[in-house]
Amino acid sequence: MNRLLPAAAALAAAALCLTVTGAAAADSGHRAGESITCAVVGAEGSNVLGSDCQNDRWGPLSDFVLTDGTNSYSCQSGWAEGALWVNGQNCRQA
Repeated sequence: MNRLLPAAAALAAAALCLTVTGAAAADSGHRAGESITCAVVGAEGSNVLGSDCQNDRWGPLSDFVLTDGTNSYSCQSGWAEGALWVNGQNCRQA
């Protein structure tokens, strides 16, 4: 029976990791096609960086628009660091 305890603990840890990962993804609050407005947006090729953003999300983004009110970029993927900055990859001017 002592041999089952390490296996059971490993299964419980794996289940916890899956639960936490799923909860974090669901908690991101990001919706496809969402627009994020930043005070400053600059593009370098297909990468776009926005700073001082109206955003409270942290983590990965997908299928979103990054804008400064004048210029808008439709991005396939990216990363947000709350209001500090948002980085978009594979972006094209919208």
